[in-house]
Amino acid sequence: MRNDDRWRLAYELKASGKTYREIADRLGGISINRARRIVAFYARRNGLPLAKKKWARVSAFRIERD
Repeated sequence: MRNDDRWRLAYELKASGKTYREIADRLGGISINRARRIVAFYARRNGLPLAKKKWARVSAFRIERD
């Protein structure tokens, strides 16, 4: 899996309501802080919404597949 695919997966998992702990486990046991940074980085880089404490608003959001 390429890095960009991992980053997209992390963002989609967070947008679907997963915790950072679940995302970290899914990405191969990385740290929770690293998972947070990946989600924030991917959102910033692609101009996507990142509502830190308001993920309920973002949960309906889906990234279009290439």
